[in-house]
Amino acid sequence: MPDNTFTSPSELLREEESLVLQHVDEATCYSLGHHIAKVGLTKGQPLTISVRLGERSVFHAGLPGSTSLNDAVVTAKWNTARRSGHSSLYQRNLWLDRGTTFEEATGLEFPDYAAFGGAVPVWEEATGAIQAFVIVSGLSQEEDHALAVSAIQTQATNSPWIQHQRGSEGR
Repeated sequence: MPDNTFTSPSELLREEESLVLQHVDEATCYSLGHHIAKVGLTKGQPLTISVRLGERSVFHAGLPGSTSLNDAVVTAKWNTARRSGHSSLYQRNLWLDRGTTFEEATGLEFPDYAAFGGAVPVWEEATGAIQAFVIVSGLSQEEDHALAVSAIQTQATNSPWIQHQRGSEGR
């Protein structure tokens, strides 16, 4: 799939604001990574998936067809998202929207940084802060970003706390 989709920075910020989990810990991070790995294996996608809790890599998997370059890209995307507190796709599109590139505007380049979609912050409701990042590499940057977002949304939907809250709404 070509990388010709452009999501505005404001749309990406609204999306990030919705990616909030009640609680984020090692089990949550494992679940996020495992979900993406299952999707990737089912579809035969050559993904590298990493989920970082703070500075720790809690989940990391290289699926069939992925390479060491995907590992390097995952780290570079994470560095970009961690530095800004926003998704790596947001960083890419923010600077493109301003008529330049992330690399030109910041002087930060691969292999240390990569403003390619695929690294997405995970906010924790209990603390009101970013607790983790989900990072995907192997497809187009929009697809990498979408896989990470989908995993976080699925986790939020399947959270026992969310289900409890939804179950009590009609009472």
